[in-house]
Amino acid sequence: MMKIILIFWCGFFLVSSGNLFSQQLPQYSQYMVNNFIMNPAVGGISSDIDIKVGYRKQWVGFDGAPTTQFVSVNSAINKINGRHYRIRRKRPHQGIGGYMIKDETGPLSKFGIYGNYAYHLPLSKKYYLSAGIFLGILQNRLDLNKVTLSNPNDPSVFAAAATKLSPDGAFGFWLYSERFFTGFSINQIFQTRMFSINENNSIITSKLFNHYFFHIGYNIPYNEDWNIVPSVLYKSVRPVFLQFDLNLKVWYRKKIWGAVSYRLQDAISFVTGFTPNKKLEISYSYDLTTSKIQKYSSGVHEIILGFRIGEKDEIWCPEKFW
Repeated sequence: MMKIILIFWCGFFLVSSGNLFSQQLPQYSQYMVNNFIMNPAVGGISSDIDIKVGYRKQWVGFDGAPTTQFVSVNSAINKINGRHYRIRRKRPHQGIGGYMIKDETGPLSKFGIYGNYAYHLPLSKKYYLSAGIFLGILQNRLDLNKVTLSNPNDPSVFAAAATKLSPDGAFGFWLYSERFFTGFSINQIFQTRMFSINENNSIITSKLFNHYFFHIGYNIPYNEDWNIVPSVLYKSVRPVFLQFDLNLKVWYRKKIWGAVSYRLQDAISFVTGFTPNKKLEISYSYDLTTSKIQKYSSGVHEIILGFRIGEKDEIWCPEKFW
């Protein structure tokens, strides 16, 4: 119980920073369903092939609002069948995977393809420490047909008409057991440049800043039917210092779950999920916007479909408990 008190105490203490978080990466309400897409060290936790397909519609009713689509897949390399899952706990193993993502906001769009490698090292009978990396290509595009420029004859218009390709990547660490998890990751490690539009409707290039994520949570078995999983996600990117998401997830018989998240100065998220069997997962979230943009938006919708292929149900996979 002291661990849970510590998690929430840290969350409420850091709210005093009062800074609004403005990130270049897509926003997610269901990262608790797919930690892998935010932290490459999660790749390979599951011995089966873990596939996630997601879609997010931000700020419904707002013209040019962000939309995000992604597909991710990861699995352990050195698989051990279900009968020997206890042996696997004592041995290091590796994970591979990757993901594709498309993110659009008005005339700006990004498309990325990433590969993943992770190494998982047992620290004890209960705990693993993993380190992982994403490496890929990011395509930035500015659709000039959707822009009214203050100076259409600006030489930068011609340069921006072309698609810009650049390397991109992330690395992270993840400490986990059947009940506890925590991790840290840094995204956009190459800090390349992309096209954007300033307040004067002129085309400029802006830097992709490092994004820092720190996630911590704990699974509390209330009784045979119910599990409670509180967690906190801290996020930081220049020039803004810090923001956090405070989450509370409740499992019923490991088949049905619901969650509530509070995102500082942005939204309250209501999430629900269903796992009819060990091979299929379905989850949906609705964000009630609390910022000033709520006057123009009817909320945010996000849906994720998950598929697990290959291994028997007996395999030890901590992620299924989170």
